[in-house]
Amino acid sequence: MARTVNEKLREERRKQIMDAATAMFSRQGFAESTIKDIAKEAGISHASVFLYFANKEDLFHKVVVEHLDAAKRAYLAELLVEGPPLSKISALIEGQIERQLKNVSFVSLIQYVVGYPERFPALATDLKQFVADFVDTLIPIIQEAQQLEQIQSGDAYYIAWSWFSYISGIGMCNMEYSEEGCKALATIGLRIFGPK
Repeated sequence: MARTVNEKLREERRKQIMDAATAMFSRQGFAESTIKDIAKEAGISHASVFLYFANKEDLFHKVVVEHLDAAKRAYLAELLVEGPPLSKISALIEGQIERQLKNVSFVSLIQYVVGYPERFPALATDLKQFVADFVDTLIPIIQEAQQLEQIQSGDAYYIAWSWFSYISGIGMCNMEYSEEGCKALATIGLRIFGPK
């Protein structure tokens, strides 16, 4: 029992550090953020951070990768469920727009990696793979929707990339979240797929 409690506390502390690091890296960038600042933001000692992460680079890498993993789990949950392809596409659109608008800090980290691929080559590779996996997952759903005549014909590869570009742009604009805004952006986003 004690071990389970200790593991839970350890996981909570790790999350506390990750959340503080996400906020700090997002506000100040990688270069300007220090482990001391992150520890202060998390409300823990500077030395405690090193019980969980080897250094600032390790912490930054894990923050970005874990956010990418969560984003992938979310889009797979929307796309790989039973149902008609247009329903999956609609769920994806609504979910991704909401996540982009609610997770501005994560979007800022992605922009940072994209802006400095030579500084973060492993993360840049992870990000490229994330996008490729996303597009590859979306293509057969687009093709199925086209075969069922739910959406207009066209090259599914470019339709998937157009959607990814649209959703990335929404994230970069740092729009304030609102349900009304999400619905409006989702309506416009659905037009990319050309529903009939």
